[in-house]
This record gives sequence, C-alpha cells and structure tokens, in this order.
Amino acid sequence: MGSEGLKAGMSAAVDAIGLPDELDPGEQLDLLGLPAPTPEQARAIELRRGPGRPAGARNKRTLAWADYLLARHANPVEVLLQIAESRVDELVAALGCSKLEALQEKRHAAVAAAPYVMQRQATAIDLTGAPAIHLTINRGESRPASVGLGSLAGRILEVLDNQDVSDDEETELQQNGEASDA
Repeated sequence: MGSEGLKAGMSAAVDAIGLPDELDPGEQLDLLGLPAPTPEQARAIELRRGPGRPAGARNKRTLAWADYLLARHANPVEVLLQIAESRVDELVAALGCSKLEALQEKRHAAVAAAPYVMQRQATAIDLTGAPAIHLTINRGESRPASVGLGSLAGRILEVLDNQDVSDDEETELQQNGEASDA
C-alpha cells in the first residue's frame, strides 16, 4: 500500500468514526481523575511558576545523589566550619605544615563557608571626599551657575539642526561615482 493509499484509508476511517466535537486537540486529558483547578487557580499557578522546572531547582537524580553523599559523608559546609574553628596549633599538628599555611587554610575555609551562613553585603562606596563638577550648558548668554573651582558655564554659539553632508564627504561620494542630490 503506497503513501496515497494509506492517506486515503486514514481519511476514510476518520470520516467513518468521526472526531468528537468536545475534544480540543490542545487539551490535556486527565489520566488520574484528580479535580481540575479552577481557571483562577490555573492562571495563578502559571504566573507564579511558568513552564518547566523552576530555575535553580534540582532534578530527582541530583537530589538522590546529594542525599546519598550526605548519608555517607559529612556535610561539606560543616567540614569547612570545623577547619575555620580549629586552632592554628591543631592544624599544624594535623597537617604537618607551617603556622602561616595553617592560618591561610583557616581563612580559606571561612571564606568558602561564608556564603552558606551569611548573605553577601552590598559594596559601600564613600563619595564624601570626591569633588563634584557642575556643567551647565545654556542656549542663551553665559552666566556662572555657582562660584567655585568645580563649576563651568558656557554658551552655545551656533546650533546646527539637520546638517547636510560635509564638503569632504560630498567630494568622496563624487569620486566613488555616486551622484549627489544637491
């Protein structure tokens, strides 16, 4: 049976059986028999969540792997905090390193554990000592905005609106064989 025969057979079967009028091809059928959400609930869920898994959410395999590792080993953040809380002498004895290296390990552990314990603070910028420069541009006569080293006032001598092509560009266009409109 060729492709045309298959299409004709399918078309005859659909015509004989007919498609139900109440079935919307884009409708999701309920397979579990759960109550359908009201239209308001459905809109609220869609607005809140959007399509797909939420950003940053772990899938089941990742969660299972994390649970497996945490059941067998210590939590990495706890290990970092234990290192950060250890005395330098204890780290020197346990690691066989110098006091400077032990102190550096304590610092690295504290820095690595900090995001899990505290939120990052916004960077503060001190602008109290920075001089301010005020620039005032007027279309009229120039007049100083304020007296001081940080102020500058000027007057616009000529305002050119809708400038035409300059002479240099026009000459270049003519040399390239393009005619000017002028």
